[in-house]
Amino acid sequence: MAHDWDPELHRQMESGVLPAMLDADGDLGIPLPAYLAGWPEDGFADFLSAGFDGTDEGFLTCEGCPERLALGRALRDRAGALLLFHAGEPGEVANSRQPELNAAAWRFLTVHFQHPLRVVAYPAGERAPADGCVTVGGGGSGGMSLTAYVAGFTG
Repeated sequence: MAHDWDPELHRQMESGVLPAMLDADGDLGIPLPAYLAGWPEDGFADFLSAGFDGTDEGFLTCEGCPERLALGRALRDRAGALLLFHAGEPGEVANSRQPELNAAAWRFLTVHFQHPLRVVAYPAGERAPADGCVTVGGGGSGGMSLTAYVAGFTG
């Protein structure tokens, strides 16, 4: 199974040389349909059975606050490059189609507006949150459910 995405668009976004913007007007804009073309929405279980690594856990972390959002398992290709995150069981729908996780991501971005944010992936259980850090959607002690986190959020 091939992961089909446009390496040129990725290079534009990552290079820092060309300030491309998603869904922006003008010459430097990258339309959302082009950016998402070929993105593997589902099939996490197929990737795992094809030998891709899905053992690390991913988080969106706020470097200024003791809070992080669990993104699920980090799926890496055979070369170790990160392809996507997947929360839940392998057969469940993609993160982008999980309403509570999607709402939690938007709430996290809203709450932590202008804070330094970082996406990280660690081997399972290797990086427990520091004392007082709340993991949203990660289960376990010191965590907060997605349902509780998005309760009353209208964004």
